[in-house]
Amino acid sequence: MAINNEGYLEALNNLIDKSGVTKDTYSPTEAQTEMLMMSEQDIKHGLLFSQEKLDEEDLKWLDQL
Repeated sequence: MAINNEGYLEALNNLIDKSGVTKDTYSPTEAQTEMLMMSEQDIKHGLLFSQEKLDEEDLKWLDQL
């Protein structure tokens, strides 16, 4: 799909230019950093669930509602 309307594209470009995007950085909290480190350890030790397993568990949970 492509947009060929030049006026629309110019308006969109102007909106993006004036959006005031900043280049601020984000610093996670101590608790968030700890959770990320725990996640890294889970990955390192293979403590993962496949998307298929998550989907299966979701369906079981939904059936209980």
